[in-house]
Amino acid sequence: MLGLTDRADLRENRTIELTALRKLLDAPYVNQHAGHDMPGMPTDAEIALAATSRDARDQFVRTHLTESLEVVRSAGSAIRHPPTAEVVRLMESHRTAELAAG
Repeated sequence: MLGLTDRADLRENRTIELTALRKLLDAPYVNQHAGHDMPGMPTDAEIALAATSRDARDQFVRTHLTESLEVVRSAGSAIRHPPTAEVVRLMESHRTAELAAG
């Protein structure tokens, strides 16, 4: 079970990150992942299961955070734009703390 005291912590962190990233975009946001079945991104069936099973939800959240941290770390080594690199460091800090809380 995740040790986060409130799922609002996760939502607040993602809102902070998305707000910062969207400020950096020079175009309207488009969800490039819509319809993809990727590790850490639950399918509709998994979301339905998570709604009825705390263990499933916790497993999906942990998988999402782990996969997301891996992507963020990979991106961090390639990004040269200082404002974007700053958001990547924030995201890595959030994911690391969230996983440590669980």
